[in-house]
Amino acid sequence: MEDLPIAVIEDDSAILTALKTALSRAGFKRLHFASHADSGLALIEREKPALLLLDLTLPDLDGLLTRIGAILRKSGALGARNIESAGLVIDLDSHEAILEGRKLSLTPSEFGILELLMSNKNRVFTRAQIIDAVQGEGKIVTDRTVDVQMVGLRRKLGQWSDHIETIRGVGYRYSP
Repeated sequence: MEDLPIAVIEDDSAILTALKTALSRAGFKRLHFASHADSGLALIEREKPALLLLDLTLPDLDGLLTRIGAILRKSGALGARNIESAGLVIDLDSHEAILEGRKLSLTPSEFGILELLMSNKNRVFTRAQIIDAVQGEGKIVTDRTVDVQMVGLRRKLGQWSDHIETIRGVGYRYSP
């Protein structure tokens, strides 16, 4: 673990010194530091760190977080954010679901339910938990709304929907 590169972008010299000391004492050897956004971006591209500690109040940040994410994705450090199982791929970045090479046309609620269930294999979610996770806490909808969404989702998933189990009187779960 200590051989993984760590990049720190921090403009406050006291904080930077404290981070250098703490990380060095912890045994990390591949430390890279920058005090400005531009030099930090160059550092990220050059070193491809496994971990980035970023001061979110850099005066020259101007879109730095977006650029950092793009650079890390381009370098492959972040990789694609996908959930895959039994021929179904959910691409969290593009908000697409692809079943055996065929793109599914899911509503935002259907996609949210599928993402929630597949991200938590074998965990049972009540209808209220699904509503809170997909629609947001405090959203007033009936439990039947989830059932209606599940009917549409199962129809679009076809036989793959056998992986989504109804737990009578409780809710739903994904079983691979």
